[in-house]
Amino acid sequence: MLRPETQDVVVFADGVDNIVTTQRRVARMYFNDGSIACACPPLQALLHIMLHGQFEGKDLNHADIRQLFTTGNLIESNWYAARLQAKQSIDHQLWLRHIRCLEKFLKKTSHAEEAERLGIQARLESAQKSFANVESPDYLQRLRGTLGTEPIENYLKPLPAATA
Repeated sequence: MLRPETQDVVVFADGVDNIVTTQRRVARMYFNDGSIACACPPLQALLHIMLHGQFEGKDLNHADIRQLFTTGNLIESNWYAARLQAKQSIDHQLWLRHIRCLEKFLKKTSHAEEAERLGIQARLESAQKSFANVESPDYLQRLRGTLGTEPIENYLKPLPAATA
């Protein structure tokens, strides 16, 4: 398999058939366990092509399929937008939790001296600014170009029963 130039046609064809069969088997796993829904658009198209030989009636050489693999197309996809919204949601919860913990610490009169020493009031103000930053309308725009976060909904859906 590693030196096709030394093989006869039958052995070479058998090697290619093994590769194609393995690709189909691996692609089928994504469909069987439902993880195809979590894949980015170009990977979804590629998995369809690996399993079915086409995606939306187009093969791997079609310009529309090849265009899916551009950075611009990926960043403009609904898949990517959902990742950025998930990141914003997680950041929202994180800074809200920080604020609540700092406020709780400040309310304890027994902790007043320690709160002063640690600068808890300044930390609270910083956390509030960070929270406001996450809540700002342009936060999603500032996240563009990052990986974002996998939307948790993808992990909460029950997976379909595996088929042979």
